[in-house]
Amino acid sequence: MPTLRVSKSDGYAVKSPINPSLYTLLFDRSPILNSPTTSPLGALNLPSFGNFPGSHAAWKQAVRELNQRMAGNSSFIPINEKYLDKIDPEDRHWLPTDIHVNGDGTINILSYINNLHPGKYADAYKSIATMISRCIPALEQVLTDLKNLRDLRVPYDLETSVQEDIPHPTEYCYSYSRDPESDYEEAEEMWEDGLTKTTPLPDGFKRPKRTYLPRSLRNTSLQVVVKMEDMFANPTSERGYDADWHGDGTASEQIIATAVYFYDVDDDSDISLRFREGISAIDIRSRIRRERVMHMFVPSYAGLSESHHEQIVGDVKIRQGQVVCYPNVYQHCISGLYPKDPSKPCHIKSLTLHFVDPSIRIVSTSVVPPQQKEWWASEVLQTPLMRRLPSLMHEKIIESVDMPMSLDQASAIGLDLDKRSFKVDNNFYNGRFYMSLDNDLDSNHVDFF
Repeated sequence: MPTLRVSKSDGYAVKSPINPSLYTLLFDRSPILNSPTTSPLGALNLPSFGNFPGSHAAWKQAVRELNQRMAGNSSFIPINEKYLDKIDPEDRHWLPTDIHVNGDGTINILSYINNLHPGKYADAYKSIATMISRCIPALEQVLTDLKNLRDLRVPYDLETSVQEDIPHPTEYCYSYSRDPESDYEEAEEMWEDGLTKTTPLPDGFKRPKRTYLPRSLRNTSLQVVVKMEDMFANPTSERGYDADWHGDGTASEQIIATAVYFYDVDDDSDISLRFREGISAIDIRSRIRRERVMHMFVPSYAGLSESHHEQIVGDVKIRQGQVVCYPNVYQHCISGLYPKDPSKPCHIKSLTLHFVDPSIRIVSTSVVPPQQKEWWASEVLQTPLMRRLPSLMHEKIIESVDMPMSLDQASAIGLDLDKRSFKVDNNFYNGRFYMSLDNDLDSNHVDFF
């Protein structure tokens, strides 16, 4: 199975049996079919690779023509052309699989899962379809909660003002000519008046009553990106493994929610899935801008003090057989992968399902044929013409073809995609809040940038 990330030097290894970052959509080399496939195996029996647009602009035109050709087909859902306008021409994105949720909740997989051969791993397709159907109720609840945001349990107010009982600056300056003891008392009063008021602790948490029903996804077509990942920690590891904070996909994939099924976890481990969310410095600045506040008051009130643009939301302790479903508004990471038993390694294996926004149809494996050279070679070698050629000729022909791609080519592209995604995440989350004096305001005003 292909692997993109391995870290053996620290005693840890991360393997991806199904890695969506391999064989992604590449505008400069990925082909597009003249008509979509309707089954996973249908992608293995194609008469041709279709068309090679060769550029981002040509891809947009090809998608437009495909939508026009399939306009009379009631089972075809047009690809959203506007989402392609928002993608950088040099970007590449994961290829989701098209699925249909039946009325009874079962799943039909309509196109191949990228990097999972539908012929060799037919049983895996059945298992993944079953897992998707089990996750649909949780996905329905997540989408409903995203649309119906709850009110804050603890109300807050960032409005501040200068208190009337604090002496006027002119009066304060006049105090220098008075008795020092009275100056001290007056300064102490000013200090007491400027103290941050203590807010009473909220009542204990009570789950709010739902006033709305979950959105039903039955009899609906969805798109999902499938990923399998295995993490291992050797007994020689001196510290626990904490994965990097990351989000799910980029803006190109339109991921709206994710479900993770932990199907193999060490029983004696203390592994957790942690979540954090970003905080917009611009949003906070707009809330307190032009408020007359003391310089040292804001850090303690807002809890900033040059902190990163994020706050920890919480964590979920991972157990075998557990499914965690969450909206794609958080960064997350695996934490605490540590072998407690020095005689054996520690591991965690998971199946991840990234669901695309149902309201936005993107390019998927139903219109992009398999780009794996191994898949193509196994099918081509079975043709009558290739059977008549010597095996040495087989190797020469396979090696001379630029498309489909080899695993080495796809791995290099996949590593670049992971680096870009990591950089985008950290550009936002690793920023810091800073305070400065705004020249056009009172000297006590605090600004953020």
